[in-house]
Amino acid sequence: MASNTMKLADKAEFQLVTTQAEADALTTILACAGVVAIDTEADSMYHYHTHLCLLQMTLADANEKLIGTWIVDPLQGLDLSGMFERLSAVPVILFHAADYDLRLLRKFYGWRPREIFDTMLAARLIGELQFGLAALTETFLGVVLPKEYQRYNWSLRPLKKEVLTYAANDTIYVFKLYPILRQKLAEMNRTEWHRQMCAHFISEAWADVPTAPDPETCWRIKGWQSVETDKGLAVLSALWAWREKYAEKMDRPAFKVMTNENLIALVHWEETPASQRVARLSLPKNIVGGIYRDLQRSLAKAAALSPSKYPKRKLRSKGTRLSENACLVMNHLRKKRLEWAERIGLDPGFALPNGTLESIVRCNPSNVDDLYNCTGVMPWQTDLWGTAILDEIRKTTEENKKAS
Repeated sequence: MASNTMKLADKAEFQLVTTQAEADALTTILACAGVVAIDTEADSMYHYHTHLCLLQMTLADANEKLIGTWIVDPLQGLDLSGMFERLSAVPVILFHAADYDLRLLRKFYGWRPREIFDTMLAARLIGELQFGLAALTETFLGVVLPKEYQRYNWSLRPLKKEVLTYAANDTIYVFKLYPILRQKLAEMNRTEWHRQMCAHFISEAWADVPTAPDPETCWRIKGWQSVETDKGLAVLSALWAWREKYAEKMDRPAFKVMTNENLIALVHWEETPASQRVARLSLPKNIVGGIYRDLQRSLAKAAALSPSKYPKRKLRSKGTRLSENACLVMNHLRKKRLEWAERIGLDPGFALPNGTLESIVRCNPSNVDDLYNCTGVMPWQTDLWGTAILDEIRKTTEENKKAS
């Protein structure tokens, strides 16, 4: 644990890679790496289609002696295929909260690491309740990382030195945290737990294949249930489609064309009888000219729909609903996990997430071997709580039978 004395992060030393020759040189250096910490920066807050804007890497040799830090600029059109081929051979790949990074690297480079070490997962498995990178550097290294560029537009060029320094620090401090968290996992006999969860992270990133928006659900934004009429749902669906069209055309995130709150307010205005409406609904300043006229046409088209064409308020079931007994079992398991997680110092929702509990209930296991085969259930969870889970399922089921 760090002392109470805090210091600001050191000014990071790094090399910026913007040419193919520099990328090829880094690929050669990767042959000497035994550990590589990786992070990415994207621009989803500023563009409709996400771009991978930066790839940061801190390299160390097989003895964990620092080699250096590099920031690769993918927007320069570099061929990085050789680099990722080399990365696949590196024994230890570090991430912090790998989920998003893994999906980006799969999308843009088709890269799937064999194994990773995730510092966020490690922190959660040793019981840390504050597990963001900045929180961990303060807790374990006594270092305060700057936060002013968390919402930066990483697609801007040229990038200022202080922005690049901020980006480089992410992998530098993930690398510094690695031996500390690895040791703590080992001391608590949780190294294997961590390995299993990291493997699951990789599998999930590759299983989650992007698909076209579901027309039944894509427009059901936050607040949609406040829409009172089926005609209002038709208006909301039309507005969502209009917003998506212009967001893509303008290359802006949808919320920067019109927020969800604005969409819902406009639907409510349309639902209100004309005699009771305010004279004119306030719209964002960018909704003018042709965009405004197209908005009006979309609203008119939705208003002209026959009721048979209105969206259904109730979704078609995507799978079988839980039975009454299964719901009871689920509720009992939620209560028991509080006790189980407290005993080992973990957050209950992390130790046994709701999705894991639902998977267990749907599997309806009759023995421990069945539990091992439940989707999303880690072997360490089964080892630790398998018998207790099975007992709880049996007990709840028997009590429910007696009650009925």
